[in-house]
Amino acid sequence: MRTPKGLVFAHTPCDAAIDRFGGPSQDRRVRTRLTVSFLLLASCSSSPPPAPSAPRTPTSPEAEPPTANATPTEDEDEGETVGPIREGMSAEAVVALLGEPTEKPSFVLMEATGEYVSDWPWPSKGLTLSMMGTDETGAGAAVGGISCDESCAFDLPHGLKIGSTRAEVEAVYGDDFDKDFTNENTFIAGSVYGGTFYEFDGDKVVGIFIGAGAE
Repeated sequence: MRTPKGLVFAHTPCDAAIDRFGGPSQDRRVRTRLTVSFLLLASCSSSPPPAPSAPRTPTSPEAEPPTANATPTEDEDEGETVGPIREGMSAEAVVALLGEPTEKPSFVLMEATGEYVSDWPWPSKGLTLSMMGTDETGAGAAVGGISCDESCAFDLPHGLKIGSTRAEVEAVYGDDFDKDFTNENTFIAGSVYGGTFYEFDGDKVVGIFIGAGAE
């Protein structure tokens, strides 16, 4: 029998057994040695294959650490403001900032909204605030509207001022204005039902109202 080229047989314990008991003929010995050699290669000499590694559990991407919220814009945070004054500010907070108004008229029921309203003026500051309460005593009163005239002592929304041009106002708001009620004398940013009303004399801002112009 022809053996594979280059195959070398080591003298194994199996050969010793064959020799000891007289063994088979040469050809049978060759066949036996081939068989035994291949068995040994498969079972004795070869190292067992490595155990398959446990599948890796997919890991989710490392979470980004939470970042502090960006500072809200004027519109996102508290609506449009005149100086430090904003809609919703309590009567106590207003008085702490501006001092007492020159008068506090009785609160009058607005039938359209069911709220009670009193206009508080600060003439020296060019400012009048419409305070809204829940009853005729003004309970829970808070700013519901802000009016400024030509003598306004505070900056208007977005850095605009009394005297700003119409082009400057339009550049700030772009297409965010009430197209049905805006005209040559008034620019209404937002909506007539809740927005910022700019009054013009010619091309200049002479007054502003923040709040609802209609219900």
